[in-house]
Amino acid sequence: MHGQVMQTWPDGDGYIGAWRDDQQHGLGTYKWDGGNRYEGVRRDGNQNGQGTKIWASGNTYLGVWRNGKMNGHGTHTWPNGDEFVGKWNKDQKHGHSTKTWADGDKYEGTYHNNVIQIGCRREVVQVRGHVPQQRHTKRVP
Repeated sequence: MHGQVMQTWPDGDGYIGAWRDDQQHGLGTYKWDGGNRYEGVRRDGNQNGQGTKIWASGNTYLGVWRNGKMNGHGTHTWPNGDEFVGKWNKDQKHGHSTKTWADGDKYEGTYHNNVIQIGCRREVVQVRGHVPQQRHTKRVP
């Protein structure tokens, strides 16, 4: 197929958008049967480039994708108001970023494979209720 296509698969997934060489390629919208949706650039049948994914749970990610994974700069928001703005590597928070919790707590600093790196340079921590220990790592959802 080539051009603009509307495709629905037996499992309920569907795609409306650009195709090239029998693959999703260009701007389009992919909807999963479970209610998740991706709107943006697809290359070679995967999310690649700028796009937005909205999960059925209400989570959203607006940013860069590579080979179907969050990769590059992006913003992930949760329905409760939590927000993460920063770098991603293969669906993992990775690099200098800011996480703001709905209650106003905030972490600005470095992540490595989804783990906050306490003690890294340029960190600003405003976490009510407890003080992070230096050189301690904390898993963040």
